[in-house]
Amino acid sequence: MTTEHGVAAVHFRAPNGSQWKVFEMPTGSPDGAASLIFSSDEGFRRVREFPPDWNALDSRSLWELSWSR
Repeated sequence: MTTEHGVAAVHFRAPNGSQWKVFEMPTGSPDGAASLIFSSDEGFRRVREFPPDWNALDSRSLWELSWSR
């Protein structure tokens, strides 16, 4: 899946073994900002501040990022 921002979704396994998908979603703000959406069967999380190279992070780093705001 490629998002509106041109970055493909990333799938990773969390330390507890659950599967997660993370992707960018536009916030609808005039500046074109996006949030990262982390989703799994367990629920979802939204992260508003993230590095531009988030899709190159390893699974552990993505998991830690998912707990950010």
